[in-house]
Amino acid sequence: MLNLIICALLLSSSIVYAKPTATAKHPVLIGYFQNFKNSAPSPRLTEVPRGYSIIDIAFATININGTVVFNLQAPAYKGTLNGANLFKEDIQSLQRRGVKVLLSIGGGSANSTLHIDNEKKATEFVQSLEKIIDEYGFNGIDYDLEGKLTSIESNYLANITQKLQEDYINKGNSLFFTIAPEAVDVHWQTSQGKYNRVIDSGLINLVSVQLYNSTCKRSFKPNSPCYEPGTQDFIVSQVDSTIQSWKNRGVKDPESKYVIGLPATVNAASRGYVEPEVLKKALACLKTGQECEQYIPSNTYPDLGGLMTWSINWDANNDYNFVNNVLD
Repeated sequence: MLNLIICALLLSSSIVYAKPTATAKHPVLIGYFQNFKNSAPSPRLTEVPRGYSIIDIAFATININGTVVFNLQAPAYKGTLNGANLFKEDIQSLQRRGVKVLLSIGGGSANSTLHIDNEKKATEFVQSLEKIIDEYGFNGIDYDLEGKLTSIESNYLANITQKLQEDYINKGNSLFFTIAPEAVDVHWQTSQGKYNRVIDSGLINLVSVQLYNSTCKRSFKPNSPCYEPGTQDFIVSQVDSTIQSWKNRGVKDPESKYVIGLPATVNAASRGYVEPEVLKKALACLKTGQECEQYIPSNTYPDLGGLMTWSINWDANNDYNFVNNVLD
């Protein structure tokens, strides 16, 4: 079945995809939960504040043969007696209170490249990932593929996403899909829109654009200055430019699909952190046209998808200042 789907895609650019059926409370607050140790704290999932509506477990990786691998490394569980069972129980506890728990694939590691350029690898990806989803009970998948994504791999990404969704709909469930492109990968003026195929397909529920670890970026407006990360104008200009480019390409519900991704603290990323007060002003500008600075958005966007932060662990390091201060 997967072979037939993939062959059809490679022969046609007008495939009609099944649309996502899983939903989430709107607007969302997505937080990444670090499945590794660094200088940030490592709470249990059940210790995460209730403001987070979607939690992405970061990360699973991809082998060169297409196999997805997830090893539980979070210090709160690794080395703990029955740590894997405790992790699964904590996922279920979050789900009972309405939180979606997704498995994020990729990250900034060497294993964040898709590696899928033939049918055998695509099948390995789907089969290995479904085993992980079933074992841990994840609600869906987040793609954070920061490596190069070729046009062939981009085609396969759309089709393996379709195949995963079809498989779980046939089981009586549906998966929730998000992606987290870096700013350059959805930017209107570059050719690096490597996620365009899967975004245009309608298979992705939310797109969490990383407005951090970036150089300055211009907007889509003529003679635009280059706005610096970590400012209100950077946030507003990039949200506006991307949503307008999606509208021009015919992306369905572009406003509610866009999620603003920011670091939780100044230590969480090299560039892009803003104080909660600055973020609130940026949101007011985008949603109502009020409290804008230099950049004035083309339209107001009262139905923005929400916010994402890297990471819950760094937020914990700052007494959860992000989650406690950015929600209305």
